[in-house]
Amino acid sequence: MSKRKPTTTADYVKPPLASTFNPSRPPINMTSTVGGPTTTSNIEQLCNVFYHGEYHRAIALSNTLQHDLLYTLLTVLNVRARSLAQCGLFEQAMEDARFMMEQAPKLAVGYLCGGWIYAMQGRQRAAIEIYTLGLEHVQPDSDEESYAQLQQGKATAEIQQSKRIDFISKLPFDILPNVVSRFFYNHMPGEHVYYLDISRTWRDRIYQCTKHSLRFIGYQLADNYTRLVEAAPYVSELAISSVSHAPNDVLDQLRHGSFRSLRVLKLTYCPVDNPSLLLEALTQVSDTLTSINLKLKPDEISAGTVLSVCHRLNSLVYSGGLIEDIDLRNVPETLGLKRLSLHVEEGIRSSTLQPILRRCPSLELLEVDRCLDANCLDLIRQYCPDLLYLNFNAVNGGRETWPELPRIEDEDGGGLQVLEIARIDDATTEHLIAYMEENMSNSLQELSLSSIAQRRHRLQKPLKRLHTLRCWPSEHVGTLDDEDPFPSSIIRQSRNLKSVIFEQAQLLGPETFMALAQLDELTHLQCFDSLRISDQGLRRFLEKHKTQGSRSALQHLTLDHGLQAMSDDTLDVLGGVTSLTALSMADTQLITKDAFEAFAHKLRYFPHLVTLGFSLMDCVTDVALWHLYDSKSLKSIALYDLANITNDGVACLADYDNLEYLEIDCCNEEAIEPSLVRLVRRMRYIINKYTKSPSSSSK
Repeated sequence: MSKRKPTTTADYVKPPLASTFNPSRPPINMTSTVGGPTTTSNIEQLCNVFYHGEYHRAIALSNTLQHDLLYTLLTVLNVRARSLAQCGLFEQAMEDARFMMEQAPKLAVGYLCGGWIYAMQGRQRAAIEIYTLGLEHVQPDSDEESYAQLQQGKATAEIQQSKRIDFISKLPFDILPNVVSRFFYNHMPGEHVYYLDISRTWRDRIYQCTKHSLRFIGYQLADNYTRLVEAAPYVSELAISSVSHAPNDVLDQLRHGSFRSLRVLKLTYCPVDNPSLLLEALTQVSDTLTSINLKLKPDEISAGTVLSVCHRLNSLVYSGGLIEDIDLRNVPETLGLKRLSLHVEEGIRSSTLQPILRRCPSLELLEVDRCLDANCLDLIRQYCPDLLYLNFNAVNGGRETWPELPRIEDEDGGGLQVLEIARIDDATTEHLIAYMEENMSNSLQELSLSSIAQRRHRLQKPLKRLHTLRCWPSEHVGTLDDEDPFPSSIIRQSRNLKSVIFEQAQLLGPETFMALAQLDELTHLQCFDSLRISDQGLRRFLEKHKTQGSRSALQHLTLDHGLQAMSDDTLDVLGGVTSLTALSMADTQLITKDAFEAFAHKLRYFPHLVTLGFSLMDCVTDVALWHLYDSKSLKSIALYDLANITNDGVACLADYDNLEYLEIDCCNEEAIEPSLVRLVRRMRYIINKYTKSPSSSSK
């Protein structure tokens, strides 16, 4: 083998790199490639020299080959990075550029490539940072041409970065709203909008291109009054709430026509000391106003007066004191109102409601509170044939937002879809049943009503589309042994019910549970704060779902209080309802610890159980919690007012890998020690610790 003079680093002349890359021509001569014949023969020569013991020559050859491979690799990566960038794959391109900077920090190729990629994206500041980094690491005397390219790249990026375009002034109005809307993401009412302070042009164009909404709460009105005046011609929605003084300045601006585009006006929880000024203001904006929300103190302005001056409204929410003997002579015979909410302190009689409803044949959503006689329901039924939503005596201070209810296209599906009704006596209940049977049979989907404890009230016709029922007690209740038959009659006539909620029921007895057992599609049964739940009725209901097994639709079961009579046998049946995904129980007295531990052992094998909660149950012990440990599905557990759990049981749950949420509240003061809290804090669980003595926890 011919001997070769050792080559030193000084003797090495590097090939031209792609750091001098010109996109208009091929980067370099690529005849020598990684893994090609030349590289392979050089490696073979190096190995032979090493095996023959010529170590000094092997070192020299290694240095030469190292440089050859490095420059070849840099050339390949440079071309690939720029090609990736040209294809829009900027992240992958920058990975190659960063690798070049890491492997050859003294060479310009990586910095030039990275800066070029950032500049190509318009990210001039990032390009400047890359070029500056290159100028700090590359020595000008080692590669003058590349150093000059770094300087030129940085200068070009700085020129581009210094350019400023007033896009708010230049962009056309068909594009500008999409841009400006992004200024107000997560913007809170009353928060200062700095974009409005840049220039008069910016302020005017921002106002013009947006459906501007201003909302002032309390003290914010005085601080922002100047901004309100500036924006007045462009404001489409104005809301003033909870101010301690009359907003006469704003009403004066309304009266003088400053708000030329106002569509929505909300004036709530603020005094009006000059009703005439308010009336003049409403008159001035009546041509553009489509929605009003007024929550006024009594004796300020009546609902009839509002309707007499604002003829174009499609939505009116009125909460005030004046409605009796209102003068509707100046109100058109037909109004375009589709949404109406009336909340009157002194109550509404049918004689007052009739002339209003007669003028609103297109109503779709209606709320009336404190109706004083049963004939009001008949008037609604007579004058509102297109009604989709009715809240009757269940209004809580007036509507802020309205539900969105698409009209049923089916010919037989026209009629009321959502009904919320409360505070009704026997006479009103009779009118309600007639209304439901004749007008809601094919349309009603959600029903929320206050229970009537009178055995003679029962629904006789089916509600074919009803899927949600919510019941809570009324002021007219019987004894604790009286089971309200009205809800159970509704359940029997609504075979498609999916969700049933009872709140503060005085008795959920056998009749109710027999009706519930007939529902094949029931997924949610929630009983909150019940006084008493029939153990026999509950057991029969659960037996049906246990028999169905995985075919049962029941997923969520809440039995919150009222379980004083629940027996071990009923708990055992509940342990067979394996379709549950969420279970919550509270306030048991007769269940034994052994029965509950056996029940917990069954729960660990529920395939879909995700959420579990127990409260006020002395039968819950550490052993029961240990049984839950191996559950494959449980992710959330809440334990409240449990006197017989200790550190051992809670620590077992805290060590459970699948658990995502664990809450301990108002349990025995010895249930959680500081060391256990520290253990759980290192994990992803949440623990609230409010301790009290065991004696106060026992029920």
